[in-house]
Amino acid sequence: MQNILKHISKPKYLLSSFGGVLLCLVGFTWLEKTLGLSILDTLPSYDLTIVKQNMIGYGEEGRIIYAWASLTLDTLFPLCYATFFAGLIVLLAGKGSLRWLSLLPFILGLVDLGENIQIFSILIQFPEITEYQVNFASSTTLIKHSIVKAVYALIAFLAVYALLKLLIQRFKKQGT
Repeated sequence: MQNILKHISKPKYLLSSFGGVLLCLVGFTWLEKTLGLSILDTLPSYDLTIVKQNMIGYGEEGRIIYAWASLTLDTLFPLCYATFFAGLIVLLAGKGSLRWLSLLPFILGLVDLGENIQIFSILIQFPEITEYQVNFASSTTLIKHSIVKAVYALIAFLAVYALLKLLIQRFKKQGT
């Protein structure tokens, strides 16, 4: 595990995974433009009424496109951002005991993949979807968004931590 963390925190892997994130974001922009509506993944929450409205708004062809994007683009996206965020956390945490926090982006990625499966099921089963199915998917989306906020806060904290650590080391060198 340490070897994997060491590799993903190298600049070439950080840049590659960040490039993958950017490409996926371009893909999502294209998807939403094609569908004419927001994708469910980006909504803070949704209910059966909203899902039915969106499914009708996407149209049959739009639902097929969105389903394929869920299986491809939205599978690649969690892999890219989990790798990028984990590598960034490892880089910012240094060799200290905070490196284990790099697991949080991978947990986020797994939750996102679970959400994608649920949304894919809704897309292919429409109009035979249940309120329970939609509520479960919406809860997963809410959990995903909460973990995203935690990852962002963690990265901000670690950036401040790394900066303070660097400043303390410089002051110590100047003092000797």
